[in-house]
Amino acid sequence: MTSKSRENQRIETVNRIQNSALVMFAEHGLSISIAKIAQHAGLSKQALMYHYPSKSKLLEAVILDIEQSSFTALSQFFALLLQQKTPQDTTKLEEIITQFVEQHLWAVLFLRLILENRESYLPISFRAHHLEIIEALEVRQRAGTIKQDIDVAATFTNMNTLLLTTLATAQIQTSISVALDIEPAVWLKRRIFAIFVMYRSTLFP
Repeated sequence: MTSKSRENQRIETVNRIQNSALVMFAEHGLSISIAKIAQHAGLSKQALMYHYPSKSKLLEAVILDIEQSSFTALSQFFALLLQQKTPQDTTKLEEIITQFVEQHLWAVLFLRLILENRESYLPISFRAHHLEIIEALEVRQRAGTIKQDIDVAATFTNMNTLLLTTLATAQIQTSISVALDIEPAVWLKRRIFAIFVMYRSTLFP
């Protein structure tokens, strides 16, 4: 086997481990064993631990991957929220929402960490971004461009949690989409768009 083939095999194995870890952490929490994650990935425990010697190292890798992919979309979503007027061209928002729908397991993991009081495991950039958005909203409120009679920190925190909850429960909302005679993915996209519109109307006069 050539060095290039070995490297390709290593990358494929690492991706498989991280994908399985995301699924298992999201579904079962941080108490899930390395052995169960390895089994889900179709590997031995020893093979998994060759790449990730501890569960904490594996979780760090999963969080970093989320930070480099899905978190970008989340940042863009909230950046659009800060615009005073919803743009006529909603293409960017629709693209972001599509990414959310296709990759929702990160939201399950984030929500689990929040609800289990394990927020210290969330990416520093995620927590920092949350505070930055709140600060930006408070600045705009003092300038009079945000409604004066609302608590912007609580409002934004609620939106963040509602968005995560909506994404995290996507797989169990099929009964709603069936009742409305709408495809689950279409229902979820409309739901996220409605959240965006609702919070814009809550924040801006």
